[in-house]
Order: sequence, then structure tokens, then C-alpha cells
Amino acid sequence: MATSLLYLMLMALHTSWAALRPVESNTILTNSVFKDNTDATSTLRHYTPNDIDMSLKVSPGLYPKIPGPEGPRGSRPVISLPKPVSTPSRQAGNCAFTVYKTSAQVGNMSDILTFDQVTTNVGNNFDVSTGIFTCTNPGMYVFAFTIITPDYPIINLVRNQDILATVFRSYDGSYLYDTVSNQVVVQLAQGDQLALMFLGYDMQSVYGDPYYKYTTFSGYQLY
Repeated sequence: MATSLLYLMLMALHTSWAALRPVESNTILTNSVFKDNTDATSTLRHYTPNDIDMSLKVSPGLYPKIPGPEGPRGSRPVISLPKPVSTPSRQAGNCAFTVYKTSAQVGNMSDILTFDQVTTNVGNNFDVSTGIFTCTNPGMYVFAFTIITPDYPIINLVRNQDILATVFRSYDGSYLYDTVSNQVVVQLAQGDQLALMFLGYDMQSVYGDPYYKYTTFSGYQLY
């Protein structure tokens, strides 16, 4: 009798100790996600990767971050830019020229600077013999000119009777060659005439060269 009572007391202590033992960190508390389901009464089982049925959904916290199937891709955001502000159509005229000098010219007050060689003369609006440009197509034009000189001339771009742009070389007593240039954008009417004209001292020279195009005059219609 005493032996049986002692045996029962030892079994009770063993059962209590098993119930109070902490759960190990590498175990899970369910058997439902294991492929081997033979031991359905077990509440503790050591985790190994081969034991997991990847086709089953696992509740959060029971298995660390099992990736699920890829979901549908989201649509890209539509970037809508403002429409550009419309501008009126502008048609450039059939007019453009560039001319240059191959020899020097000494000019006096109100003489026109002439050019003897043509690079471009679309529309034939520039008269090489007179140095005068005549507008046949009204619109907006760009004109640019460059001269090289050892003197101190004042050269004006003149439209009819109006001065549009001026270049000059300040006197320094050196008489070394120097380059000056200018540019203008101007509205022209049909029949307007433009030319480069000497102003200031008489007997002022502008240099030209048959090889280097130092002294040039250009113009073209924008629209």
C-alpha cells in the first residue's frame, strides 16, 4: 500500500512539472500545418523546414513570414502635363543674305559701305553693286554686321532715313587693326531699304581681305 501511494505521488509530481515546463522558442503549438499528422494529440513539436506544408495558410505568429502568392500589379500613376500655350503660325520669308569685302574701302560722310563677294543671297534682295538691301516681303528681320579697321570710323545701319544700329572704334592713337560689330531685329515694310553708311570723320578706311572674311554683312527674315 505504501509503495503504491508513493508511486502515485511521484507520477503526480512528474505530470505537474511537465505542464509547467516553458515552451521552447523553436517549437510551434499546432499540428495542423505539419505534413505528418499521425500524432494528433501532440501539443509540442520541434520546428524543421521539411515539416511545413507550404500549401497551407499559417496564422500570423505561428510561422515566420512565409511568402504568399504574388498579387496583381498596381497601375502606374498617370502624369498629366499642361498643354503648351498655342502660338500663331509664323512663316519665314524666302530671304537671307551674307556678303563680305575682299578689299579696303576709304569712306567719307554718308558714303555707303559696299561689298563685292556674296556667300548667300536668297531672294536677291541685296544689291552688291550698291550695297543696299531692299525689302520685298514685309515682316520681322535680323541684321548683323562686323567690320575690321585700322582707323576710327563710325558706321551706321540705316533704314531709309533712320539709324538702327551703330559701331565705332574709340581713338587710342595706335592705328592697329580692330574689330567692331552689332546686330538688330527690326520690322520692315515692303520697299524699305537698308545699308551700312559712314558717319563721322572723312577718309576713314574699312579693311577687306580676299581670303579672310573680316568685314561681313548678313540679314534674314524671321517671319
